[in-house]
Amino acid sequence: MTVPAKLADLAVWASEDRGCGAQAIADTLRCTGGGEEDALRVLLRWKDEGRGVLLATVTDSDVPEIGPGARLACCDDGRLSGSLGDAALEQAVAARHLALLRDGDVRIERRQRTEDGEWAISDRGGTVLLLEPFLPVWEVVVVGSGKVPEALVGICRAAGIPVRVYDARLDTPELPGVRETVRGPWEEIAQRLRPGMGSHCAVATPRHEGDEAVLKALLPLPHLPYVGLMHNERRAEKLVESLRSGGTPIDGRLHCPIGLAISTQNPGQIAVGILAEILSVANGKPPHPMGLDWAASDPAGIA
Repeated sequence: MTVPAKLADLAVWASEDRGCGAQAIADTLRCTGGGEEDALRVLLRWKDEGRGVLLATVTDSDVPEIGPGARLACCDDGRLSGSLGDAALEQAVAARHLALLRDGDVRIERRQRTEDGEWAISDRGGTVLLLEPFLPVWEVVVVGSGKVPEALVGICRAAGIPVRVYDARLDTPELPGVRETVRGPWEEIAQRLRPGMGSHCAVATPRHEGDEAVLKALLPLPHLPYVGLMHNERRAEKLVESLRSGGTPIDGRLHCPIGLAISTQNPGQIAVGILAEILSVANGKPPHPMGLDWAASDPAGIA
């Protein structure tokens, strides 16, 4: 099967990291039309929701029923839109979409259909896929209320970091600079949480009354990068034991007590420590001082 020239160019540009994306694909495939739920339209809608999305586009195939231009959008929460023309191929892509999103690189992948109907990665021939990750802008999600959460919102606003708030209080004014505020009882809020792979969640419900319900909703989400909980160590041990006994997965994404240990009781300074930890996770680098050891570089030392 011959690849249309523009689509072939698109695959080359992607492999060379020349910045092609959903719009370029839409222009290339405009002749194919597309219904209301076309994968590209759905991809753009998911991006507007702050989700991470992997777009898989067939650029060539030796399987007659799979034509160039077939595409599948995979949302970070497991939703799919579109079709690649083969259910097993779609499952193979969907099974890896979170790993590909975390990797963040545009890539070309070849797959060959095996005798049992599965799709193995191949060095040549087969079906060629252009895999494009569309990553969300990362954000801080504050679940709770009080002096520390309010200080964290203010620091995020000053730093230009998008922030959303979930708050059980119904009669308090919205904090300035918040992109969204969701209110209701904690059990209801836990069901309404829809964080994406760029969401870094700080949980600090008053008197810890909503902590367990919220963590039960957040921790099973495999795409979520960070969940911080404001708790002391003794209470945290009991809560984690309760969560584990109820089947909630506990792994390294849970940071409790939340934030860096900066030995302070000041709400604003605690919030600084929380954001510093979130930044270290978002950037994939452990926190460490940037200063050089100037004393060690002076052979004469201090007189």
